[in-house]
Amino acid sequence: MEASGGYEQEVLDGLADGDWRIHLLNPRRVRRFAEAAGVLAKTDPIDARVIALFTRHFPEAGVVRRPPGARRLAEFLRVRAMLRKAVDDARNQLEHLREPALRELVLAHRAGLEGRLKALDADIAAAIEGRRRMPPQGLLMRSMCGVGPVLAASVLAVLPELGS
Repeated sequence: MEASGGYEQEVLDGLADGDWRIHLLNPRRVRRFAEAAGVLAKTDPIDARVIALFTRHFPEAGVVRRPPGARRLAEFLRVRAMLRKAVDDARNQLEHLREPALRELVLAHRAGLEGRLKALDADIAAAIEGRRRMPPQGLLMRSMCGVGPVLAASVLAVLPELGS
């Protein structure tokens, strides 16, 4: 199947319990493959055939082997990135605001966001520690200077062989 901005997660979760080989493909890459093969039309039946052909030519492309906790960590990280961007946006707004009441409003908003970000970082650390068994690679990562819960979560969420 093609990735579709998170809408595919329910299907992935449902199929993950079965003995399925799941490919989550980059839609742009599949489209470029179709164009290279001379398939310019785009309908559901044509897309299904193109995806099948694509996976036949590239059998390892997009294969999903994420352990159960990896999806949860990835969700935490998506929300963390959103909060981090909001904090940065608030900081950037402060550079251009001269009105004291508005600066106070944005400073309070940024402080609230930073508090939520700190709490989320604690939740990420707890999610990592709460996994039934931390892989040796994860423990090794956390023992390195500068590797905190967010970086460890990022690696565990993306590299399936480390998170199993």
